[in-house]
Amino acid sequence: MALLIWVFITIFTEKSMNKGFLAILILFVFTSCNESLLNEDVENTPLGNFDALWDAYDKTYGAFEAKNINWDSLKIVYRSKLSQNSTNTELYNVLSGLIQCLNDGHVQLTASGYKRFYSSGAYTIFLDVKYYENGNMISVFYKLDFSKYINTLLADDNFVYGYMMAKIKSKKVGYLLVPTFSYNKYRQDIVDKAFDEFKSNACAIIIDLRFNGGGATETFLKLLNMFADQKRLYLKSKLRNGPKHSDFTQLYDHYLEPKYGTFDPKPVIVLVNRFSASSSEHFMLGMQTLPYVTVVGDTTYGALSTVLENVLPNGWQFRTCPQVLCDTSGNYLRDSKGRYPDGVGLCPDVYQPNYYSDILNGHDYMLERAMQIISEQVK
Repeated sequence: MALLIWVFITIFTEKSMNKGFLAILILFVFTSCNESLLNEDVENTPLGNFDALWDAYDKTYGAFEAKNINWDSLKIVYRSKLSQNSTNTELYNVLSGLIQCLNDGHVQLTASGYKRFYSSGAYTIFLDVKYYENGNMISVFYKLDFSKYINTLLADDNFVYGYMMAKIKSKKVGYLLVPTFSYNKYRQDIVDKAFDEFKSNACAIIIDLRFNGGGATETFLKLLNMFADQKRLYLKSKLRNGPKHSDFTQLYDHYLEPKYGTFDPKPVIVLVNRFSASSSEHFMLGMQTLPYVTVVGDTTYGALSTVLENVLPNGWQFRTCPQVLCDTSGNYLRDSKGRYPDGVGLCPDVYQPNYYSDILNGHDYMLERAMQIISEQVK
């Protein structure tokens, strides 16, 4: 249990969550994790490993009700595909099929000798290509942006700030690329320099979170609070804390507030795409409560819950997610189609996808759309 607690707190607090929510997390771990969750007494057989994984989700996963998932029925369907003589490949395929039913961006299965399996599937970088990951395409993408659209003042560790080459009514538009919220990689010094520069010299600001896969709570919250004009409630959440799928802690309130000086309202654009995930999505939720912010781009990845890391008797690793997100009224967070966002993603205020063919032809239409919106908002 000590190892599980360490993994949970290290990954999701990273010395960053406030004391109230951290207390809730610790209470959750101590009250809901037991020997069956840690699989210490489960046999290392195909059926034993299946039962260990199914049981861990049954005891800790938070979004069964939000997604209307019948976990008991899925056990009957998928367990019947295995026997004590099943091969590792058969076990991998069955476990992958089972967790795919959760359709959750943070749920993964890591099995030695097999491709890491993502519950929500793999998205392509651009809508007109088939590749999930391609560093060359991303390089071409940013090469276009920094040669055609952006005058860079400072670039380091993939963090970039500067001004858009095009001006709006003879006024400068600030640009800040935030590639990660990881605690050890986040460059607060660059962010601070950008804000000092933009405070008096920019009529509007573009925050680029495309390909930002998330990171620590402390970093995204600090950036979020830098844009706050007043204290605002932007989200509620709760954690599974009992054997029933309806057992949760009390709702916890998430606020943004001007801890670093009040932001002088001006148009702000947040750019997101299918690879904006986790803390980036939480940042987006907070920014959308601000009247001077517009989110532009593609639907995000859909990985919003906190995570528990687990290990099966055979050594395979998997993630289960105890947190559930609610709107400011306390109802499950849902999109316009009534879908819970994990595995689905968050919709931008203005939908503007990117195609690789457009990039090759010299157009980042997300960035161009952002500038168009700013031109309509700047007086």
